[in-house]
Amino acid sequence: MPNLRKPFYHVDEVLERWSISERDLMSFVLSGALTVSATVAGLRVTYGICRPSAAGVTDRIASSHRYIIGIVPLQGCDAWRVMRQGEFAITALQTPADEFAMIDNPAGHNQHVVGKSDLVISHEELICFEKANPALAGQAEAEDGNRRGAPSRYQWDDIWVELCAMIFLDGLPETQNELVQHIARWLESRGKPVPDDSTIKKKIKPLWQRLREPMERHSASHNA
Repeated sequence: MPNLRKPFYHVDEVLERWSISERDLMSFVLSGALTVSATVAGLRVTYGICRPSAAGVTDRIASSHRYIIGIVPLQGCDAWRVMRQGEFAITALQTPADEFAMIDNPAGHNQHVVGKSDLVISHEELICFEKANPALAGQAEAEDGNRRGAPSRYQWDDIWVELCAMIFLDGLPETQNELVQHIARWLESRGKPVPDDSTIKKKIKPLWQRLREPMERHSASHNA
């Protein structure tokens, strides 16, 4: 299956992509440099503007209501609480200073519980942040120069090490498919994500051809 540009990435994907810790990520979030969002389905939100009143307080004037299916931007402190506690009941979303977006859920005391697994970073936010932080961008895998690819789910460095060890210890097998099946079984036994067979085959094909051709020539000359 080809890599696709995804509309958002879960936090664990971003941590792997940038090779940073949760603490590192949240330092960017709390400083306002990065916005974390949450996936929602059918969440009712009231939007409006904030206007100072003569009494010195801020009045909130509602302008619209929306039911959202997708992702919503979280305030930095709320995202931090979700990461720290595992879940947190939010009452508002991140907006410009003169606007507001309040959770409108009377049955839930105008709150919405966000779990850690709901946290994501939008594609646009991810690309913008990488442009501002080239060192992090250098850690990311991309499908092409425009960085349209999704971050890799698979530990290819470990796969190459295992592949080299297998060939060194056991010799090159008769077929490329034996290499493919060995890698798949090895990853599965360690609870790691397993690429489909065609992906593994495509990845290791140059190595297979490089090793197989001289062995075939040697076998042919030996049998001549």
